[in-house]
Amino acid sequence: MTDTTAPEEDFLRLDRQICFSLNAASRAFGGVYRLVLKDLGLTYP
Repeated sequence: MTDTTAPEEDFLRLDRQICFSLNAASRAFGGVYRLVLKDLGLTYP
């Protein structure tokens, strides 16, 4: 039987951490949302 677990260092890579992916998606959405609201004369933090 082969070992299917990844080395611990692999889990520590930033691109393998879901929190990094969620943060990047949130920032991307916020940037687009901000541009749409700017066209309407509204602000977004």
